[in-house]
Amino acid sequence: MVAKPRTPKSASKSTSNIVIPVMGATGSGKSYFINKLLEATRTSERVKVGLELASCTAELRPITIKGLTSGYSSLEERDVTIVDTPGFDDSVTSDFETIKRIATWLKKSFERGSVLGGVIYVHDISQDRFTGAARRNLDMFNHLCGQPCLKKVVILTTKWNRAGPRNLEELEADLRDKHWAAMIGKGAQTLRFDANENLQCKSALGVVDALLSGVAGTSGQELLEEVLQIQDELVNRKMSLKETKIAEALRTELEEIIEAETTKKGVTDEARLARARAQVKELWSFLARGVSTAFQIIPFLTPLSI
Repeated sequence: MVAKPRTPKSASKSTSNIVIPVMGATGSGKSYFINKLLEATRTSERVKVGLELASCTAELRPITIKGLTSGYSSLEERDVTIVDTPGFDDSVTSDFETIKRIATWLKKSFERGSVLGGVIYVHDISQDRFTGAARRNLDMFNHLCGQPCLKKVVILTTKWNRAGPRNLEELEADLRDKHWAAMIGKGAQTLRFDANENLQCKSALGVVDALLSGVAGTSGQELLEEVLQIQDELVNRKMSLKETKIAEALRTELEEIIEAETTKKGVTDEARLARARAQVKELWSFLARGVSTAFQIIPFLTPLSI
């Protein structure tokens, strides 16, 4: 029987922060949501908000908020750290660089004894269809998160004020029944970020409260100690980054893109092929150097036709 991943016993339960990463595609509204939460808690800091699909979040931005756990005696009034993260379709940073940054931060957070209060996955409900970028972000998120932690995941839909003539409720139902069904079946919950700007601060507080109330219940301590798959892989199981689910998934995806574009008949998507080749070069260069002490990396890619 495999033991469930847990926070290191060296962590001080009375002082360790509760970490809540906010993830999702570029332009989904992650930073806007975080700013509404900061406004609601009268926290002076703000994160930069991008314009539509142009990313402003290249680095992870953790912000610690006091007072969010004051209503839960079992959480011992710990501070909550909200983490703004870049999407995997980022306009500034490659997917591999994004993986390195997220993995590094989460690993260090785990080693410091911080506990995972939950994860907020943000999805723009105003998108007409579930795009390839949305699918990639969701897949990468699941590789980072792992199934055990889905019990403390909120899938947050945003931009309900952009419905126009469309029925976004039907689109939401389709997403729940098809694309999010497996996650919901493992315990993830779906919530809406209020479309009314006057109610968005309250809505943001409600989303975080939904996570905190889950880990503050009678069985909350056990749930609170569960960690993300990437944290379990890198810290508890002492795996190198090349062995993690998310790194293997990215490698496979890049190889499939190059294979498809170089063998298909008709017009090749040169931009897509160039991006994939560039990321393979980046992966190969990073791993071949063998200088990372954080993950004890060894080469795992074979040079493709780059």
